[in-house]
Amino acid sequence: MARCHDGTVRVQAAFRRPLALAEGDDGACVVDADGFVLPLAPERGQAAPALMLIRGVSAAAAPPGRQWQSPDLLDALKLLRMLEGKPYLGQIACIDLRNYSGQLKDPAEPRLRMLAQQGQARTDIRMERMAADDGLDYCVSPQRQIEKLDAYYYDNGGKLAGVHSFIDLRYDRLHVSLR
Repeated sequence: MARCHDGTVRVQAAFRRPLALAEGDDGACVVDADGFVLPLAPERGQAAPALMLIRGVSAAAAPPGRQWQSPDLLDALKLLRMLEGKPYLGQIACIDLRNYSGQLKDPAEPRLRMLAQQGQARTDIRMERMAADDGLDYCVSPQRQIEKLDAYYYDNGGKLAGVHSFIDLRYDRLHVSLR
């Protein structure tokens, strides 16, 4: 903020667009694409159908105007940015981070998961964590996982939810449930 010699005040502001409703143990906050907490009541975020629900953030929320420094949330937002413009994004109800760091103590459980839902039809989409940026990581890259999800969507007539009970993107080949 700067005061000019003629008495006017100039305010410089960075405008941020709400992207997701992030939930942790201490409540929920509306965040933008970079994880900055916006000064909006969570109830307003729940009422906005365009906001993705991100469940299970491990670190305590930052105050409004600050970036929520939680690796799991930042990876979920990275995933959400990768999904922008995808025709099936509206079928994805939430991103679940509750096992991001292996909290569930079950090696078979995915680190990231999404829930696709349309009406009563649901599908659990199982993903691996985001690969390290150095390219030396052993897990299937997020880009490759999204490519497999794209192919699944088109192969099933534009549906993610309800065709199978789960879609597992963590391996070299796509795995789906028998139903």
